[in-house]
Amino acid sequence: MRLPELKTLEAYDASEVVLKYARDYGITETESRLIFKETMKMLWLMTKHQLEREAGVDVPEAFNVHKPMVPLDNMWHEFILFTREYHDFCEKYFGVYLHHIPCSEREFQAFQQRSLEQGEEFIQKERASLGIFVRYVQEHLGAETLQTWFKELPRIALT
Repeated sequence: MRLPELKTLEAYDASEVVLKYARDYGITETESRLIFKETMKMLWLMTKHQLEREAGVDVPEAFNVHKPMVPLDNMWHEFILFTREYHDFCEKYFGVYLHHIPCSEREFQAFQQRSLEQGEEFIQKERASLGIFVRYVQEHLGAETLQTWFKELPRIALT
């Protein structure tokens, strides 16, 4: 696995993916292009996170897609449906196929159970974890990306 230049990913053109996403989600092509560009950043940061964890760097415990980031995850799903293009993209830029591994039902149920058992303590842990994640995003992608992921994308998703 390798980490490509971020600007190379941001310039990647997947017009058919973008157009299908715009049609499927009832948004403009411009909004869909923004979401695709931000999805490229997410894939880059996810890969960076994995490589840093493997190298023993102190990084957030997990790279989770938080609720405001769902449009990025949905765009990733859309891109994966273009199997040949997605496979070639992964091989060319990352050297490996980037698998999408969603939370399993068992993991979700365990998460729910912990939230019920731990109550306020659980909420505080989740807030701290989110804070660590937000700082990681800001450190590597900047405040503008953070603003886009957590404020602008949810607004687009609601249109």
